Amino acid sequence: MKHYIRLVLIGIFTVVISAYSQAQVIERSEQETLIYLSDLGDDKQTSPMDTIQTLDPIISQSKRRGWRKVYLEAIILKIEKLVYLERVSDAKILLNEIIPVAQEFDNAVILVRLAIAELNVLEKQGYSEELNNKYRFLLTQAEVIQNEELIGRIYLAAGRMKSRVGDYTEALVSLRKAYNIAEKLNDLSFLDEVSGELGTANVRLENFEEGIAYYLKSLEISIEKNTRFDQSVILYNLGKAYLLNENFSKSKEMYEKSIIINKELKDDIGLMWSKRGLADLAIKQQNWSEAIELYNQTGPFFAAIDDKMSEFLSYNGLTEAYIAIDDLVKAQESLASSKRLLNFFPTSDNTIKYQQLLANLEALKGNYKTAFELTKDNIEILKKDHFQKKKQEVERQRIQLNSELKETENRLLTEKNERQEFKIEQQNKQQKLWYLVIFIIAISLIVVTFTLYKQVQLRDRFKTMALRDHLTRCPNRRAILEYANSCFNEPVSEGKSLIIALIDLDNFKKFNDTYGHDVGDNVLIAFSKACKMSMRDDVKYGKYGRYGGEEWLIVLPNCTKQVAENIFARIKHNFSSVEIDGVPKEQNVTFSVGVQQLDKGKHKNVASMISAADNKLYTAKEHGKDKIVF
Repeated sequence: MKHYIRLVLIGIFTVVISAYSQAQVIERSEQETLIYLSDLGDDKQTSPMDTIQTLDPIISQSKRRGWRKVYLEAIILKIEKLVYLERVSDAKILLNEIIPVAQEFDNAVILVRLAIAELNVLEKQGYSEELNNKYRFLLTQAEVIQNEELIGRIYLAAGRMKSRVGDYTEALVSLRKAYNIAEKLNDLSFLDEVSGELGTANVRLENFEEGIAYYLKSLEISIEKNTRFDQSVILYNLGKAYLLNENFSKSKEMYEKSIIINKELKDDIGLMWSKRGLADLAIKQQNWSEAIELYNQTGPFFAAIDDKMSEFLSYNGLTEAYIAIDDLVKAQESLASSKRLLNFFPTSDNTIKYQQLLANLEALKGNYKTAFELTKDNIEILKKDHFQKKKQEVERQRIQLNSELKETENRLLTEKNERQEFKIEQQNKQQKLWYLVIFIIAISLIVVTFTLYKQVQLRDRFKTMALRDHLTRCPNRRAILEYANSCFNEPVSEGKSLIIALIDLDNFKKFNDTYGHDVGDNVLIAFSKACKMSMRDDVKYGKYGRYGGEEWLIVLPNCTKQVAENIFARIKHNFSSVEIDGVPKEQNVTFSVGVQQLDKGKHKNVASMISAADNKLYTAKEHGKDKIVF
């Protein structure tokens, strides 16, 4: 029964939030929607799956209203999230839909962003001439466009692509350029992405310590920004790096941490990646049955989402496990799948692995001469590959040194030129010119100050809109949670504590069904006003906000239980005293409250306090409603 009630409440909450979100989409102007899309692209707290759900109504609306720039920006952002989720087939469908529209619109920035998205999609499909052409096109664009962040994104995409096809020297050159731009812009999210790719490239070059260091830096940034999805990806990469470095205990620890987050986020793709990592670990530790069980889950899954590289690696591992247990028939079947997929990724690493499996299979059949010839061929490929990797490593060191020397030369030359120009300027200036310069500067300052003032006003307006509930004008879920998180780590006075209360209006759905949603809205507005009237100076800085639907969150920092009880009593009195338009006088609208005081030993974050308050709210509901449970 308890589970059923919770499901009903969650369903009601979802419907209300969906309707509210839809209303917000409809009310935004074209310019406001563009600003919202920019914020959404920068938002690393929201998972890619949730971002895609948010984008779909915006795409429909912009297409219906003829907002071509909004439509293109939203589609490109959706493609980027789909590629991140390895949903390559869906991304390709959207690319085919958007390319003609983008070419007709002819906006340089949008065309470059679209080309980056195309490169990322093509790279997932394996090496091709089309992929190489897109790579060269983007590097050409990096030389001519003025948008520094976009240039950094080009180098990131180029470095990722070169790393995937085995050209690690070129990959590191591009990724170092992207890293320098990210540092210059002080963009932590961008720096996080580039650090992860630098880690991957170094691990593939067998620079394990350097690669792990980049991954750990990336993980530190993602933890600081609390981006759970990114954390799961980095933990997977760390698991793989530790595995290749033969630190099996650390590898297992990283994969299992990644799986916990995958399940928390309901990220099936990330879960399968992590399972494939555990399967690779099982191969290293010769746990063949465990490896077979995991690979038989991951191989078909990656085939279904068209992630050919992950499918290829799964079938390689499956073949190795079947050979180890002398299952010739199944080993042949899985190796046939590997051979088909090798055509998409014919790098030396992949070819070596396939040849090694083929030689082992021939030996299992008893064809020892064929196995010997294949092994001999593989040794030659390994020699060439080892030489090439060493050459690439030397080249990387040389390029890095040359790059640093060049940067030093450019800086010194720039400083010299600036000093010379300043000297010439000082010699040529006349008194009359000074007055003119001062006049121009004064006018410019006035214009710039006025423009900045207007921009600040506009930004503050949008910020306020983003943090206010549309109906009640009180703080919305995002705003009250931000406030709660800021209070969580604040010191408190002796005998006082942070108190969080979760409030739910009793029988609100039935009330809506009886009197209509307009009257229900009047009740929500009245409750908000009652809260506002009841918050006094005895709890300094206490705030309330609409948590969702008929649920409210009250945050009382540095507060005592007695003061909290007084506040709830005032709210109850003020709410019951007000006349609500459309509500009969004999109809009494009540509410239930679950209250939780901070216990540092039990509560690690605000979410755990809210969860505890929610449990107490449920208790209040079960004991007849219209109650406060501490």
